[in-house]
Amino acid sequence: MIKESRKWMVTLSLLASCSPMKSDRSSKLKILGPEVIYGEDNRKDFYQIEDENWQSLSLSTAALTDFRDLLENPNNPQEYLLKTKSYGQRYHLCEDEKFVEQPTVSFCSGFLVGPQTLFTAGHCLRNDYNCETVRFVFGYKMDSAKAESTVIPKENVFSCSQLIHTETNAVSGRDFAIVRLDREVENFDPLALRSGGELRLEDKLTVVGYPSGLPLKWADQGVLRDIQSPNYVITNLDTYGGNSGSAVFNSQSRLVEGILVRGENDFVYDQISRCWRAKVCQPSDCRGEDVVRISLIYDYLTPKELMPKSQLVER
Repeated sequence: MIKESRKWMVTLSLLASCSPMKSDRSSKLKILGPEVIYGEDNRKDFYQIEDENWQSLSLSTAALTDFRDLLENPNNPQEYLLKTKSYGQRYHLCEDEKFVEQPTVSFCSGFLVGPQTLFTAGHCLRNDYNCETVRFVFGYKMDSAKAESTVIPKENVFSCSQLIHTETNAVSGRDFAIVRLDREVENFDPLALRSGGELRLEDKLTVVGYPSGLPLKWADQGVLRDIQSPNYVITNLDTYGGNSGSAVFNSQSRLVEGILVRGENDFVYDQISRCWRAKVCQPSDCRGEDVVRISLIYDYLTPKELMPKSQLVER
């Protein structure tokens, strides 16, 4: 989530972890509560994911950016340059914070579920204006510790041709959007979704997305705290603002269980060092992170919009 000031960091709002794009660019993405680290920070860069299958699955996630943050590469007409700031600069972080020197640009996350269909959080794309101005960037990742992650092939960037459905309800907790992209995605595969059965408290979760607009991050060891709501579950996944819309997987089956949408505040202010630090909670403390159940979305899709039936898996 791109935040231009520190005012948002003191809000007590427990709404979603990033905000939709505004017509006034100066007010873009400042509101709505983000998330936090529980216990040890489990976030890993793409190159640190040792399992090739997890690497492949993570590539089907997209970073949501404003079209104005994509610049033509003067040295290669087939590429975009991302208009970024460093993580530390954008959020006024302490110099020893994790990922402090990496770039930030995106405001939400999403993931591919059909040849031309993508899911994200509803508060990320609320209306047709958001649909017109958003770009979906695949392949924004770190291939090594010093890799250049801000050069993106144009073939990896997609527009929104239709906002099929969007809703955000603070009372019920329903928060999701369905997007038809401007063309079919050829280089990345749709993710497989749970189509039946129920989550169990003993299940473990993994999340893939773009926390704070950083390059792709993968985090496992997520524990379920509460599964009572028919609309969402509560976890302790390590997520930040910008993770809204992230795919949340069952760590064992690797099926998508839901969409990360909201949680605890991101940062706390270090009065001594006069900078911001990641908020750290014990695994069972703080409010937890909410994940909208993937089953809510099926009623709004046709078979053509979803992935092939062979990838609809019932557990």
